Amino acid sequence: MARKVTFVDGKPPYRNCTGCRTCEVICSLVHEETCNPRKGRLSVIRVEPAMNKTVVCYQCRKPPCGEKCPVEAITYDAKKGIVVVDETKCIGCGICIEACPFGAMKMHLTTSKAIKCDLCYGKYPTPACVEFCAPRVLKFIDANTLAYDKASNYVSRSIKSEQKKLGYLIAQNLDFTSVGNQT
Repeated sequence: MARKVTFVDGKPPYRNCTGCRTCEVICSLVHEETCNPRKGRLSVIRVEPAMNKTVVCYQCRKPPCGEKCPVEAITYDAKKGIVVVDETKCIGCGICIEACPFGAMKMHLTTSKAIKCDLCYGKYPTPACVEFCAPRVLKFIDANTLAYDKASNYVSRSIKSEQKKLGYLIAQNLDFTSVGNQT
């Protein structure tokens, strides 16, 4: 089974998160049976008045949160392709929150145990946040497809940057015949 991940689409046309928080609400509804964005397992962060970013768990195969957990309550389940928090083992110390480089770990508001995105595993074929994301910023795709898309985007940006530089040089009427023939 191919490893799938939820990610925030940042490629052209640069569809940004609108900050509607529907993803947080639907997540709290699925996991907590209440409509409370603070109880969702992902977060929408307002960066500027018109710019929001969604923070999701990337389901790391070697999760830093799990490596730092003193009671081994956080593990990667290769069969499911997700990082799992065993709430019976979790002592609520919060070390996992400090260890996660993406800010995807949270503490449950009532139990004070670690929680994170579980991709709605076993509940739906696609995470509910992805299904209900109106601007379609959240995606759920194969990790290799994501890697290819990111590489293609990087190459495209690099080529455009080089074309811009070349266009600048041409606009400056530089004599290219002398380049490299300096004696």
